[in-house]
Amino acid sequence: MKVLPPIVSLLVAAALLGAAATPLHADEPKEIEPFTLRPVQFLQAWMYEGPIREPEALAVDQKTGEVWIADPRNNVVGAFSAEGMPLFAFSSDKYLRNPRQLAVDDRGRLLVLEQDRTRIRQFNYRGVYLGDLVPPNLGEKPQIAAIAFGPDGSLYVGDNASGEILIYSYPALRLKKRFGSRGEEEGQFRSIAGIAVDEQYIYIVDHVGLAVQLFDHRGDFVRGWGQHAMGGANFSLPRGIAVDAKGRVIVVDGLRHDLKYFNADGLLIGHFGGAGRAPGNTLAPSAVAVGPGGRVYVAERGNARVQVFVEEALPAKPVPARR
Repeated sequence: MKVLPPIVSLLVAAALLGAAATPLHADEPKEIEPFTLRPVQFLQAWMYEGPIREPEALAVDQKTGEVWIADPRNNVVGAFSAEGMPLFAFSSDKYLRNPRQLAVDDRGRLLVLEQDRTRIRQFNYRGVYLGDLVPPNLGEKPQIAAIAFGPDGSLYVGDNASGEILIYSYPALRLKKRFGSRGEEEGQFRSIAGIAVDEQYIYIVDHVGLAVQLFDHRGDFVRGWGQHAMGGANFSLPRGIAVDAKGRVIVVDGLRHDLKYFNADGLLIGHFGGAGRAPGNTLAPSAVAVGPGGRVYVAERGNARVQVFVEEALPAKPVPARR
């Protein structure tokens, strides 16, 4: 483990300033304020551990703005500052094997889900191992697929063995609520890919079943959308989900190489990315996160980078005068 001096940077970012991501569709609903995403940075290299090779997961500390990235190919987890400077990275042959999901709490403690889906590793904000979490009330052979913290500090755990979402107090791990079952109908899950939580809803994305589902905080199904089929609002391989301060749901698709914005009613309101290596392209995205100030972070396995976007408003389309 190494504490990284803040004066050194291995970011490849300057060339991105001024470039803009192009929406993949032209027609915006009239009731939605039109916007675009402008790429401003690439996060591509650790300080001493070399280039990022396969960014798989993201988590943002909402207090500090630090961006955590899991790179299973290097077996490294590390943090960048809110300004995009590499701060710190760590690996461990004993306590870190193939990191696949991340979550960070309001005290900077980092939870890491490895390829071993039966437990969750805990580290402090500088990589000191704090022990394992084995969430109670799971079955004999759990398959923990996703983890996330809610605004109240509760820990959300998605279990693919049972098709359930379990909500625990943290760090005591007292079960507060559970909902869902295994299947492909509303309120069911087959292959949970990610969880996001805000004050209003719990948002779940599924690789195989109904792609996006919203639940209230009682665990009751509210609505869902997105089939695994053709169509701009549908998906091939939804992989990550986030919700921004405006309540918009952002989902990345690893096979369609894009990120889609929906409102909470499931209406597609923005569509960005595309296969390629240029700024604004999102090749094989695996995760998405939203940081303080609305910055959007997209992990791209195909480009071995995390791309940072800022939102910019577009001029409203003029309404033709009536004759």
